[in-house]
Amino acid sequence: GSCTYVPERDCPGGRCVVAAIDRQTEELEYAVSNETSLKALKYLVHLVADVHQPLHAGYQDDKGGNKYQLQAFMRGSNLHSLWDSGMIRQLDEDHTTIVQRLLPKHRADVNRSWTASQVAQESCKIVGTPGFYPKRRVGMDYIEQFNPTLENRLGLAGARLAGLLNRI
Repeated sequence: GSCTYVPERDCPGGRCVVAAIDRQTEELEYAVSNETSLKALKYLVHLVADVHQPLHAGYQDDKGGNKYQLQAFMRGSNLHSLWDSGMIRQLDEDHTTIVQRLLPKHRADVNRSWTASQVAQESCKIVGTPGFYPKRRVGMDYIEQFNPTLENRLGLAGARLAGLLNRI
């Protein structure tokens, strides 16, 4: 499939992560109350992380890897869950340590402009990487191959979110 974002095809009725980020950014910019601000901020934190997770811009037919069953770390799972949490748990670091380690690598990204559609297209291209869909039994070879990608996406998500919030 194509990784070129086409709103009519990829975001019918504005129901997708790209449109949601744009809506919540506007909501936060023009918030009329603290309650509205807080709600938009919470959504933005979640949605910016989501659009950087490759499978949120993956294939519709397997529901972004949710239907792709596999075994990882001695238990049944799916590819989406592996990328959402399984690989992060494999880092065996608390969240603060991960942030302190990744943030310095992405300081410059805080000031680089980006759009949600651009990030979705980046994520889509990652899903198309050879070997991204592993054999049904995931081993450390997969983790070692894709850990740099995971860490890059986490660092970019944090830096880009910080930049967005600074601009707002």
